[in-house]
Amino acid sequence: MAKGKKNVRKRGNPDFHTSSFYVRKTVNHQFNMALLVMALEGHQYDRSDVLEALMEQWAASPCPIA
Repeated sequence: MAKGKKNVRKRGNPDFHTSSFYVRKTVNHQFNMALLVMALEGHQYDRSDVLEALMEQWAASPCPIA
């Protein structure tokens, strides 16, 4: 997605809701690095799309987290 166009399809769309979460700095750094590696390999992902996919997958089959 081009700079300045981030979340244009989501902002103002009633099907989407903003959320904030607290995560450890190390996890956030690892997540950012994984997105960077994917981008360097030619795969662009929006952070919220990745998080939504993970949340959807877990919600479909919730299990305790150790």
